[in-house]
Amino acid sequence: MAEAARLNFSLDLNAYYELMSMYVRLGDQKRAFELLESVRQERNQLPSWFYDMLITLFGNSREPEQAERIRELMLSHGVQPTKFTYLALMQAHAVVGDYARVCPLDTILLLM
Repeated sequence: MAEAARLNFSLDLNAYYELMSMYVRLGDQKRAFELLESVRQERNQLPSWFYDMLITLFGNSREPEQAERIRELMLSHGVQPTKFTYLALMQAHAVVGDYARVCPLDTILLLM
């Protein structure tokens, strides 16, 4: 990120997502979250679809707790969850067989 700033260019959100995806797949969640915070500060506000993609990424990586952490960050950044957010969270918990966490999300989704 510092090198990009020095060279006076920025990446689009898809490129940032791919970088975060790489960190998650390498098991470096700390770096993925640092990059998320850096991008959020650079862009000020991120769209809900970006958070939804990260929730899906962590779900596919069998890390529903990290997916929940993304939802919490989303809320703290003032971005409202959508139906897609809750579907991604449901999938994140279902992938690891945590059906007790899927059911409350199902109720929220039905009320939207």
